[in-house]
Amino acid sequence: MPSVYVRKPGSRAYVNYTASQLQKAIRAVKSGQMSIRKASGKYSIPYGTVFNHCHGLHKLKTGGQPRLSSEAENKLAETIETFGSVESAR
Repeated sequence: MPSVYVRKPGSRAYVNYTASQLQKAIRAVKSGQMSIRKASGKYSIPYGTVFNHCHGLHKLKTGGQPRLSSEAENKLAETIETFGSVESAR
């Protein structure tokens, strides 16, 4: 049976909202129904997060960014696989 992670008391909370809550908040701001501040309060999402998503900031994934596109990476893997099978056939 896998262990279940329990957050330590007093530790920093990351992402205490769902993706649907974030989408609702962004939609409300972009449609002009409410301000960023009101949307962040209503949907319990940090102000900076709503601001960044509404203004299109921080679109990259967390961590290191890949050098190759996924298409180039797949093509490279296929090529290596092909050459590997040719070498093993000799």
